[in-house]
Amino acid sequence: MARCCAAAAAAAAEAARQDVEALLARVPPRSRVAVVSMLGSLCPVTLAHVRAFDEARRLLLAEPGAAVERPPRLEEFAECVGLVRLNPDGHVAKKTSQKGQRAICLEDRAQLVRLAVSGRPWLLYDESGRGAARASAQGLALLRSRFPNVTFVHFDMNGADDVAKYRKWASAGPNNRMITMGRPGFTERVQAGIARAGVEPKHCILGPELPDISSTAARDASAAGDVKALLQLLHPAVAEYLLQRDGWPGLPEAEAEESPDTPTGSSLTAPEDGPPPAASPLEEPQAARRRWQAPQSR
Repeated sequence: MARCCAAAAAAAAEAARQDVEALLARVPPRSRVAVVSMLGSLCPVTLAHVRAFDEARRLLLAEPGAAVERPPRLEEFAECVGLVRLNPDGHVAKKTSQKGQRAICLEDRAQLVRLAVSGRPWLLYDESGRGAARASAQGLALLRSRFPNVTFVHFDMNGADDVAKYRKWASAGPNNRMITMGRPGFTERVQAGIARAGVEPKHCILGPELPDISSTAARDASAAGDVKALLQLLHPAVAEYLLQRDGWPGLPEAEAEESPDTPTGSSLTAPEDGPPPAASPLEEPQAARRRWQAPQSR
């Protein structure tokens, strides 16, 4: 059963589509635009997931503050678009059940992504399809059909743990370009693998090492009602949803107004008997909202 309001989800999706189209409409003809896509369970989406896209964008656009240098001979890009894709419910349910945790349905995971990336007009949930190859191909096809005078260059983004596990660098090349975000304990293995495979750096880009933030840890923190820990891991709107799902009242008002970049707070007290208070509706999908939708039955 999804907790999100279908009308609010549709409004948020349409607002994101309009944002990215307005962004690309300003790109000069015959320019290159990087498209970074990431497929994952995102149960739920964390601050690290969003930061991975931020770092990829800084690197590809050669923006000030990029944590690593651009590879030699990497072409210039006029803009960068990020597409978030989600694994299906069956895959996610199997993973979470093995850890004794509850999964979040795809509809809710998608809406959490929309809330977490709000304010970034270049980053959106890929509404074009579900699954790895299909969603990626459809999302790119839609962009190319809408903007035929722009050259879109696709990069598949993964974490270093996943790349090391499956030795994904071996398949990188001109037609399968990758970005790998470093992760403690795995970054060096990926570096060594890329070097042994002799892959050209611009085809298998290694990004900076990011903090080890996991969705599993977020689910554990929410189950314990630990607001302080949860806000170190999640956007406030995502934390609000997870707490309410787990039977807690949600974020105190002061916590809900804090920026996810400077999280503070304290643990909640045990929930009282009865359902949590209803959350206020999503009124402005373009802005990052602090409250989830009132539960909707299906």
